[in-house]
Amino acid sequence: MAPFQLILVAFITIFAFLLGKWITHLLLKQKLSREQTTKDDFLLFDQQARHIKDSLESLYIKLEEYSKEVLSKLDTKILILHELLLDAEKKISMLHDLMKTTQPQINNTQKSEIQEIHEKVYNLYKEGLKPSEIAKQLNLQVSEVSLILALKNIPIKQQ
Repeated sequence: MAPFQLILVAFITIFAFLLGKWITHLLLKQKLSREQTTKDDFLLFDQQARHIKDSLESLYIKLEEYSKEVLSKLDTKILILHELLLDAEKKISMLHDLMKTTQPQINNTQKSEIQEIHEKVYNLYKEGLKPSEIAKQLNLQVSEVSLILALKNIPIKQQ
């Protein structure tokens, strides 16, 4: 039974219980005001109360069964997610190891040489030279010069 159906059954059962209580209250109030309370009225009330109790017990059993089913499914999903997480962590670790072995190590001298080339490109560009002229003068590819300028978000003039 779907959750919506269970909620609907619960609502109807509670509504029936409250309606029975209200009707019984009205009947008893009317009878008491006339001081004619009979044994049949109490039997009717008792019968209604037992019916409502049986309905609520049935609903409780259905809800309990449904909750066990949902919890079982959730446990399965949690196990699957846990396995996927472990697998992902292993793959991430492998990627980190791979990056450490394949990543070129740049020392401080190489860093300063790269920075020096970048500064020369920026300065020549500021002096008005085109990327193709800068590339010839510094013995670089035009695409390298364009990339260096793009790194500083410098708009490149048309050649």
